[in-house]
Amino acid sequence: MHTVKTFDHEGRSFEIKMVSDGDGWHLKVFVDGKPTKMDGGVSHEVQQDAAHYEFGDPRRIIADALEDFIKGKG
Repeated sequence: MHTVKTFDHEGRSFEIKMVSDGDGWHLKVFVDGKPTKMDGGVSHEVQQDAAHYEFGDPRRIIADALEDFIKGKG
């Protein structure tokens, strides 16, 4: 499992990890080292389109959006 992002918020530690499978990337959020039910995914097709149109890495975009949501900015 690859860690995409870590951050702290209100005394808690958050970690967003992704693992690759045959269809793309599966995202999982951990709080204080424990897995949560908050998850998602990025298909290989979405990742290829993002690269083609130079949108950036969708895994990072999702991780940044989740951080903003958790911190109440989204």
